[in-house]
Amino acid sequence: MTRKMFIRSVGVVLVLAWSAAAGPGQPEPVKPLDLPKPPVVISKPALVRPSDNAEPPLAATMNPVWITTKQFRIKHEIKGSGPSGVKAIGLWWTRDGREWMQQSFVAATDAITFRVSDDGLYGFSLVVQKGDGRIGAVPRLGDTPQIWVCVDSTPPSVVVHQCEIGEGTEIGKVTIRWDASDKNFAEKPISLYYARQSEGPWKPIAENIASSGTWSWQVPVDILPNVYIRCKAVDKAGNVTEVTTREPVIIDFSKPEAVILGVEPIADKQP
Repeated sequence: MTRKMFIRSVGVVLVLAWSAAAGPGQPEPVKPLDLPKPPVVISKPALVRPSDNAEPPLAATMNPVWITTKQFRIKHEIKGSGPSGVKAIGLWWTRDGREWMQQSFVAATDAITFRVSDDGLYGFSLVVQKGDGRIGAVPRLGDTPQIWVCVDSTPPSVVVHQCEIGEGTEIGKVTIRWDASDKNFAEKPISLYYARQSEGPWKPIAENIASSGTWSWQVPVDILPNVYIRCKAVDKAGNVTEVTTREPVIIDFSKPEAVILGVEPIADKQP
């Protein structure tokens, strides 16, 4: 005589069966159920809607990886793999830490390439699909990404103004003025250089200084009178802009004086 018990769990009915012929309390062997496995490729992105009260993150507080290209490769490795192994890796991404979107799964051995259309902050997390088909926990509202990446493909804007040769108490100095801007400047993004020729070689005036817009350069005594000035600006992502003066700066601290040597008469012309 065989008795059966039905247990309903998460929409799947499991049948447990045992027989008295097998002996008291001894269950009959039951074949494992062939449950459906999750697909490897998901064509539509999984979307998690943002909370109205959530605040978007700021790149300054996320300590992101800075990158200058809109296409990049995400490196990964598998840790803690079990007997069934790993079948695929899924990539989830977010722009603001509130809304998560899902890319298709790729083979665990494949590199993950991601391309963005706009500069800005992107958060990424990976989800593993095991060899038996089961998928790990996916990101939810409020989850912190495994990594933040800030894409900045825009180089700084730099303009070098006319240099001023020092006079009076500023004799021996040249004031260099510039305007530089970038939304992702580091604390000290500016370096200044000089060279005899517009193509270099360049020698440093000051490196890794704040973008204050002005620098008083104490000119070396052995410097050539005509030099080009270059301003180099670097942002956090590594974008570089270098601007060189169109014409050489004439460094001339001399103070010419006119001295009267005498007076010579000039005869008037007769009418």
